[in-house]
Amino acid sequence: MRYFFYPHIPDCRRLLLIESGSRRLIEKVIPYLYDLFGQDVEIDLVTCYGGEPAGVTGRVFNVNDYGGAAGRNALWTDLAQREYLVTGVICAAEPIMTKWKWWLAAKVPAKIFIINENADY
Repeated sequence: MRYFFYPHIPDCRRLLLIESGSRRLIEKVIPYLYDLFGQDVEIDLVTCYGGEPAGVTGRVFNVNDYGGAAGRNALWTDLAQREYLVTGVICAAEPIMTKWKWWLAAKVPAKIFIINENADY
């Protein structure tokens, strides 16, 4: 959990969003992320939903494609090579992908920001 207590937001060219809430939250926060990091930032997504939300410019990793312990290792292999500096996690009042999001938050060596149910972070 790199940079956890450090208030500086690192510059990044690629960030990871963990969609552990409704799709509308991610679609609402993506324009703010482009304002903060610039239009050139590549946004990757880990989700359990089909399709991809508007504004995602990078890869979409669907947890349904990564089942069991071997699947978690395969997902981590795919994510680790992307070298994220910033990760956003939805923490709303919806129990969606709870184990996945906390496992990823602990595993990804990036500055983590929390997105609440109002799409604030």
